[in-house]
Amino acid sequence: MTAETRTRAHPFIDYLRGLTGAEGRDRDRAALAALRRLAGRGPGSTPEADRRLMGWTASLNRWEEARYYLVAGLFARYPEAPRFAEGWRGEKDLGASFAQVARATSSASTEKRFMALLAADAEDLGEHLRHAISLMRAHQAAIDWEQLLSDLGRWDDDDRRIQARWARSYWGSAATDTEQSTEQGENPDAD
Repeated sequence: MTAETRTRAHPFIDYLRGLTGAEGRDRDRAALAALRRLAGRGPGSTPEADRRLMGWTASLNRWEEARYYLVAGLFARYPEAPRFAEGWRGEKDLGASFAQVARATSSASTEKRFMALLAADAEDLGEHLRHAISLMRAHQAAIDWEQLLSDLGRWDDDDRRIQARWARSYWGSAATDTEQSTEQGENPDAD
């Protein structure tokens, strides 16, 4: 994905942001509540969510439609997610979001959750992502919803390119943090 593509908004994500009251619109609490109720369910499971999403998904295949429903449900759980700061260096994917949480918490459980997410197949992905988004929300980590929507479209690719990029974003940023600490005279291995 090129830098130009990454910065361009996706109309579906713009629609979801509009439900939050962004861009001068009124917050649509009923729509956000309906989307939160998706909780792992797909098209046809909640009529109120279908009413909000079918216009976006009617021409998509089943996997694509499920991906849009998944992202809509995740977005509704954390609609106030900040965007990555202007000038952010590196990828703006969920690996980078996890790295933000890891830096804030220094918890081994964050890495375990991240590893479980990377190992998840498409069938179990929704459950892992719901836990991940709850973690991001608890620590106010940035999420690039456009990037997440795009990445999930390639989740099951044989080359596992998305999982590899997320891993680089997570563990690569930890290496960068360690290098910066060392450059500043700190010993990252000291107790």
